[in-house]
Amino acid sequence: MMTTILFSNVLELLIFTFFYKSLLSPNNNNKHEYTIIYTLCFLTKCLSNFFNNIQINIAISFFTYLILILKFSNSKLIYKLLSLSIYEGLSIFSESITYHLFQLFPLANENELLQMFFSKFVLFLFIFLIKKYKYIIDEDYIDLKDSLLLSFQPLSIIIFIYVSNGEIIINSKNSTLIIFSLVLLIISNLISFYIFGETIKKNKIKKELNFEKMRIKENEQYYTSLKKSIYDFKAYRHDLKHHFSTLKSMLYLKKYSEAYKFVDSLYNKTCELSDIRSGDEFIDLVLTSRLHKIYFFNIKMYFEIRPLDLSFINAMDLNTIYANIIDNAINSCEECKDRYIKIQTKTNNQYQIIKITNSCVYATEINGSFISTKKDNDNHGFGLTNIQKAAKKYNGFAQFKFDTNSQEFITTIIFKNNTKNNNT
Repeated sequence: MMTTILFSNVLELLIFTFFYKSLLSPNNNNKHEYTIIYTLCFLTKCLSNFFNNIQINIAISFFTYLILILKFSNSKLIYKLLSLSIYEGLSIFSESITYHLFQLFPLANENELLQMFFSKFVLFLFIFLIKKYKYIIDEDYIDLKDSLLLSFQPLSIIIFIYVSNGEIIINSKNSTLIIFSLVLLIISNLISFYIFGETIKKNKIKKELNFEKMRIKENEQYYTSLKKSIYDFKAYRHDLKHHFSTLKSMLYLKKYSEAYKFVDSLYNKTCELSDIRSGDEFIDLVLTSRLHKIYFFNIKMYFEIRPLDLSFINAMDLNTIYANIIDNAINSCEECKDRYIKIQTKTNNQYQIIKITNSCVYATEINGSFISTKKDNDNHGFGLTNIQKAAKKYNGFAQFKFDTNSQEFITTIIFKNNTKNNNT
């Protein structure tokens, strides 16, 4: 019996590790932490087996595995609990089916070690199937309501067996009927997974549509702002003759002090409405609609531009990339004393690279994603996601990094050179 308990717990910990690493996002912990925590979990589970009580075993198993995924996974808590409830449900199914199958074969039933190995093998098969169809519970498109609905069935089975102490299943005299009932429960769970998978697909489509609506709205705002900037510049140019006439009168009347102040004011206004020339036509268009903010916050602009061929990118998608990067950079600069934005583009035989570096006091990173620190955070935070999606659409790659030493936020977009894309 001791050998069976040891082998059983070793296999179960290995299977559960395979399970959570397949479905959840693992984090990086050192080997010492793994060794210590896994050893404690193993000893705890071995100790609980000696009580020979289903309720104690279920409770210890649940909390042991909860500790493991809380410590070694970066996924959302609701997703961890959902995955754990699914695992525990599958584990109970495996144990129950194995128990009653072996009841039909008395000779095999006497071999506890064989029964234990068969049970773990069945559990592994269930998990392998879930891993193969992982998209069904894709974390990116799951919400609290869907998680609760999906976990209801396995949790109800776990609670039922916990409350009844397994008496109904273990003490049933009709093993064939119990096996049939358990198979029906598994099928009903698979049907639930299928329905849930369809819901996830709909959520994915809905999010994609919301992304497209958001992008269209951003572009509408951009073109409205650009149109206003061009109109303001033309209006100011129309008034220049009146300004020069006034300046001429000041000089004729020898009002040099007033003339100096007037020229200084005229110069500042001209700078505010003038173009920033980066050398890239599309970047210049995006910057034109943001000149007022750039000059108002006294943001220094630096350019290292090499010609890129981004003709394969739709103009709206290209605007999504540049506009969001520059807007984020400007907003970041507002919090800094030394405000600057550096835009670099370069190319080689393999890649075309866009790199934008801006001053940044701090940036909050959670699970690999940077979170907006604005007060109206509910209306922000989509910029980086939109950049990533637009780049990915053209087989590109977007990377974001905050350098704590230099206090800079660095955005890098990489596209393959000579890319042929049909998304235009």
